[in-house]
Formats: sequence, structure tokens, C-alpha cells
Amino acid sequence: MAPVMFVVPSETIKIVNHHPVVSPQGLIMMPILQNWDPRNNLLEAVECLQRYFNQASPIYSIASPTSSRMTKQQIIDPRYPQDDIRLSTTERVSHVPKSSPKEELIQQVLSKVKNNRTDILRSYNYKADLLNLHMQIMSEYVDICYSVSDEIKRQNEIERKLRKWIDDESKTYSELKRNMNEIREFNKEASMISQMQSEFESKLQADDLINLVNVQAEQKGLLNSITSEASIEDMLQLCHVLYKRGKMATKDYIGEIRGLSHDKFLVQLQRTEYLQN
Repeated sequence: MAPVMFVVPSETIKIVNHHPVVSPQGLIMMPILQNWDPRNNLLEAVECLQRYFNQASPIYSIASPTSSRMTKQQIIDPRYPQDDIRLSTTERVSHVPKSSPKEELIQQVLSKVKNNRTDILRSYNYKADLLNLHMQIMSEYVDICYSVSDEIKRQNEIERKLRKWIDDESKTYSELKRNMNEIREFNKEASMISQMQSEFESKLQADDLINLVNVQAEQKGLLNSITSEASIEDMLQLCHVLYKRGKMATKDYIGEIRGLSHDKFLVQLQRTEYLQN
């Protein structure tokens, strides 16, 4: 949401008409505010506003309602000569004798000069106060700029930490995904091994096991195959225990299972041939 800025007038400070960016009601309507983008920041808006105010001030002072100036009609009096009335300085007026019949008019002129001096001083003081107010406003803008700059730095630091956290989580997710693929491959191999083992065990009959005890010396190979199969079974069990305890990597575990399963298959095939003979 775009920020909203106002120029607040007072009894002595008014808003100029037809200002480029300030409406008569005091609302600031700069292009950066009207086309505000979330990527913009308040510091840019303040700098832009300062450039506009340096080019054209949005406020002006009101002339003092007590200030007045004698008009020609007020000065001219048909009872007196015009040369005596056209006195341009206080010094020349003061040299007129007090006994002059124009003393009343002279006092009026002196009073007007004094009033004009008072009005000039009042206007000067007002402009000085106006400049002081402008200086205070610009000082507040500087404080706002510093605050906005600190907030931007803080937000950038938060964004940097969030990006680092996202990168770390992405790496962890990739590692977990790779491990899941290896586990699926292992489960697939284990299922194939179980299926092969079931097929071979279904072919063995109870009487074949009894005949194996009474083998002759020439059937020594059958005993060796049985011994080898038992050894392979022990190795399979050992690999499974090591993998469960985390002592063996998944890749090594799958390789060992494949090799032992292949050896077991050959031994069982050899034993089947002995039994058939």
C-alpha cells in the first residue's frame, strides 16, 4: 500500500495554488506515490518530495492584516500646497517647524512611516520563523531517512538469512530424496530375492533333505553346496544387521546383497542338480 503524505496549512501559512504535486487540500500527489510499487521504499519518496519542494515551495505567508500604506488620496489635502506634502523621508519631515500649520499632517505621515517600519519588522520575523519551520521539517525528513535506511538494512539482513535457510533446506531435501530412491531400489532387490528364494525352496522336498544325510563320498559336492548356502545365509544376516546399525552404507549394502544372492542362486542350482541326479 502506498504511503500518504500531507502538507498541513495554518492561519499564517497557506498552500499555493496550482502546485505541481500538492493539491489545494494539502494532499501530496507525486508520480511515485500514484504508481507505487512494492519494490519502492519510503526513502526514495522522501528524496523525490525534497526535489519538488526545492523547485517550488508549497506554502506562502499571508500579508499582515494590520499592514497598510497611505494612498495618494489620503496624503493629498487641497488645503495645503502639494510641494509640502511630497515629503519622501522622515528626516525632511522632522525639519519642518513645529509651528507650521501642517503639523497635524506631518504627524500623520510620521505615524504611517513608523507603522510601515513595524510591519516590515513583523514580515521579516515571520519569514525568519517560516525558514526556521522549513529547517525543522527538513531535519525531520533527515531523521526519517536515517530510520528508513536502518529498517531497509534490517530487512535485507533478514532476507539474507531466509535465503540461506532455504538453500540449506533444499540441500537436505535433495539428500533425503536421493536416500529414498536408494531405499526403493533396495526394497525392490529384496523382494526379488525373496521371490527367488521361495521358488527354490518350493522345489525341495522333505525326503531330499533326508537323503542328503546318507550321501556317499562321491556326493561330497552336495555337502559343500549345503555348507556354502549356510555360509551365504549367515553373510546375508550379517549384512542386514550392519546396515540396520548404520555400519554399512546403502550403496555397499545393496552391492553385497546382490553378490550374495547371486552366489546363493548358483549354490541352490547346483544342489538341485545333485538331487536330481
